[in-house]
Amino acid sequence: MCYIYEFCGQYEPPVDQIARNKYFSDYSYQGVMIDVGACHPQFLSNSYHFEKNGWEVVAIDPIPEHVELW
Repeated sequence: MCYIYEFCGQYEPPVDQIARNKYFSDYSYQGVMIDVGACHPQFLSNSYHFEKNGWEVVAIDPIPEHVELW
């Protein structure tokens, strides 16, 4: 079990989906997700779940190679 004060990681539990379910349970809502330190657009991504569900994602990353992936 993951508690609020622990680092939960991406997949166990899937923190992006938990955030979406807790704060945006109406799946017809589509907003803007700003991902700072975005890295890869799919692998270990906190914003991919939002993007798959129609959200606009603004990805910010200091490494040019990561920015090119978006």
